[in-house]
Amino acid sequence: MKATLCMRAALWVALFTIYLVGYNTFAQAGTVRIVPKGEHFSLTVSVKDNQFSESTLIRRNDDGVFIYEFTEELFSDTAYEERIFVLTWSPKTENIPATGVQPISLEVPVLLRAWELTENYIIDAWPLDGIGNEQMTEYELITDSEGQWRKYFASWHQADHFIRRLRPTVGQARRALNTSVEGLKKISINTTVPWLLPIIGMEDVIRRSFQYDQHKRDSLIDAIHEVESLIWTDLNGMESKLNGKNCNVISRTFTYLETLRNKENKIYKIQINDDGEFLKNKKDAVINKLCPEKASPG
Repeated sequence: MKATLCMRAALWVALFTIYLVGYNTFAQAGTVRIVPKGEHFSLTVSVKDNQFSESTLIRRNDDGVFIYEFTEELFSDTAYEERIFVLTWSPKTENIPATGVQPISLEVPVLLRAWELTENYIIDAWPLDGIGNEQMTEYELITDSEGQWRKYFASWHQADHFIRRLRPTVGQARRALNTSVEGLKKISINTTVPWLLPIIGMEDVIRRSFQYDQHKRDSLIDAIHEVESLIWTDLNGMESKLNGKNCNVISRTFTYLETLRNKENKIYKIQINDDGEFLKNKKDAVINKLCPEKASPG
């Protein structure tokens, strides 16, 4: 009888342990959620590892939301992983909401972090609602934080429409691009969303559209670089962020950051105004603390 009770107790402990492991595994899954908005376009979403890889279609859930999950397994190499979400809008009806409106695909990069496995990143995917001065003014006057997604995507969509129908330097396109960058900056910086990176090709489009206005071109590109520089705010508290991570992952994370700094030193200096010693010192401090066996002698 006593042995039977002990076996039952052991079984319950084992089952409870399995439950906790399963619960914690489930709980440690971050998500990127793309929420379709607007009424004139249908949206499809796919994801790819980089610009040159094949994309994988993401299906809507029962609520119509596209969800991409990321877990600890994704970060086997470094604490950073970039994923590119391809958002493709197609008009439901020809010439609505604008004459000659075409499908548009945007590649939206998101920088995932290993220490944010409980986060839900939400992207409100707004296509344009119409064209013209009145519509552009409506986007420009958006001030609420949630509305900035509409300001960002719908204005970019409107700029794309004018660029295709007319030319990159047309005034309507430049005005819409300016509004779009303003929306991106407010999403990323004003509301502290460091995981969102600029639409791929954004800087090139701005260079073409503002080729005759160097001051405005440089101002918009500086705003894009400011968004890209937010990764360097991660260095604050990096020790606690990487605590518990595999030492190889920690080492490779700093290798990733060093490569990024060397490639985009101007962007690095927006947040860290030094010659690189700050990153080196941060790396040494974190590795000395978390991985003393990998620390440099002396």
